Parts: sequence; structure tokens; C-alpha cells
Amino acid sequence: MLAVMAPLLPLALAAADPAERPLVVTSIRPLTLIARELAGGDAEVRELLTAGEDPHHVALSPSRRRLLARADLVVWVGPGLEAFLAKPLAGLDAERVLTWLPGGADHGGDHGHLQGTAGDPHVWLDPAATVRFARALAGRLARLEPSGAAGFRSRLADFEARLDAVDGGIAGRLAPLGDRVFVAEHAAYGPFLAHYGLQLAGSLSDPSGVALGARNLWGLKGRDDVACVAVERAPGSRLARQLAAQLGVPVVVIDPLGLDVPLARGYAGLLGGMAAGFEECLDSGQ
Repeated sequence: MLAVMAPLLPLALAAADPAERPLVVTSIRPLTLIARELAGGDAEVRELLTAGEDPHHVALSPSRRRLLARADLVVWVGPGLEAFLAKPLAGLDAERVLTWLPGGADHGGDHGHLQGTAGDPHVWLDPAATVRFARALAGRLARLEPSGAAGFRSRLADFEARLDAVDGGIAGRLAPLGDRVFVAEHAAYGPFLAHYGLQLAGSLSDPSGVALGARNLWGLKGRDDVACVAVERAPGSRLARQLAAQLGVPVVVIDPLGLDVPLARGYAGLLGGMAAGFEECLDSGQ
């Protein structure tokens, strides 16, 4: 990892005075990982949510509102994931907000919307979509801090090169597992599954976190081809554990937010953790 990160160090050492750096506020950990890799020492990146908070259901405290008010740029996925941010961000100038997926109603006009995977707000799990987002973010950072433009471009190029290598490696590792299926506690993996050709048997809640009904659960209980039940945080819900026990399969943690990924490992670390989780899940009992 030191060898990978070393090319970034000279740029970080040449960064602007911390008191003068732009403040970038990211809503969730995956966006923090991406933004920190691009920002280097030329912008300060602060994460709005704390580890373990569900972005679908968050109350915006006064301290968080103050942080948003101070931000030179707020980066979020969009109202389909972080609905609690829609109204506060509607009053900000377009240049102060970068929205990955617009979704829902138009809150406050064009905030730099970037189209992504339809129907699932967990779009950062698609490496191709992430590259497009990273390019847009690097461009916005360069407008915020023109003196750091060369550094942002250099770090973007490094980010894309690392991601290309990691993506290819993961594709090779997961290719033999494409004929196996799993159940998700929360349907939060769609873009990752589509990108790598993996199959979901079903889930206990939809992409927005809303629990599905008894008929859905009954159908999952009748399956005999499930490799595991995937949960985002150990030990998982009681319902997920009960379903796994009835099916005779393990509960495996596969965290789409990368909450346990050290910041130094970056976005590639999040993808690697996801891949390891699916390998553990889909190899179970095979």
C-alpha cells in the first residue's frame, strides 16, 4: 500500500494552507473514500454521518446543519438514498452541491446531477459509474481550488489506474461464482451484482430499506439453492438469522458502505471487501 500511495505524497506536501483549503462535506463513507483520494492535501474532506448510521433514516442535527452551511462543496448520492438532505441542500447554490443521482423531485434546480444505475441508489458499487463520478468531482474540485488543479488531475489519473486494476482482478475472482445465488437482508448490492454478473435470489427489504411482505419471505424459505444470507452489519437482524438457520446456510457480512474499510485503503478497499464477502458467501457449502 505504501508503494501505491507514494506518488500522492509530493502533491500532498505541496498542498495549500489548511486554513485556506476548500471544505468538502460528503454524506456517506463511500463518497468520503473517493473524495479523499482526489483531494489529497488541496481540500479538506469531512464526512457528515457517523459510522453505522443508516443514510435512509437520519435526523439532521444542528451541528450537521452548521457543517453544511460552512461547506464549499457538499457531495451526496441524492434524495433516493439520503432523503434527509434534500431540503437543506435545496437552498444552496448549484456550485456548492454535487449530486450523483437526482431521483425523486427536483430539489432546487440543477445541482450537477450525474446519471447512474436506474432503480438502485447504491450506485457507488458500480466501478464504471464511479469513474464517471470521480471525473466530475475532480473537475468541481479544480474549480474550487484552481491552484490545485494539476494535483486533482494527477490523483484522478492514479485513481482510475488503481480502479481498473482492482476491477479486473475482482471480475476474474467472481466469474466462477455467477451461477450461485444468495439472499440479502437489504437489497443494497444491485450495481455490484450487475457489474460482476452475480445473482440475487431475493431480499428481506427493498433498496430503500422498506421490509418486504410475508409472501416474499415464504418464497425465500422454500428455496434450496441459496448459498448464504448477506447482512450489512453483524450479527444481522433476527429475521435474517432465522431465515439462514431454516435454510441451513451461513450469515455473511457484506457491507456496501465500507464502514470497516480504513481510509488509507480508499475506494479500492471497499470493492475488495465486497468481493471477499461474496467469495465467502457463494463458496459456502460448495
